[in-house]
Amino acid sequence: MISKVYLSLFQETKELYKLTEAEEEILAAKRRKVALLIIGSKRLQIEFELPEYKMKYFGKSGGK
Repeated sequence: MISKVYLSLFQETKELYKLTEAEEEILAAKRRKVALLIIGSKRLQIEFELPEYKMKYFGKSGGK
């Protein structure tokens, strides 16, 4: 279940950065090692390559 706080923050982010539908989907998927990089007018989907031992640093609680 998605919290009201998360939905509110996501809505603010959409409006602030004027995200396209595809960019919204990237963020909404909440995939590990994937980010949306915005530099000026350029917008890129970035996939990080991290060794498994470094992934352990991020934990499994979803940022809680």
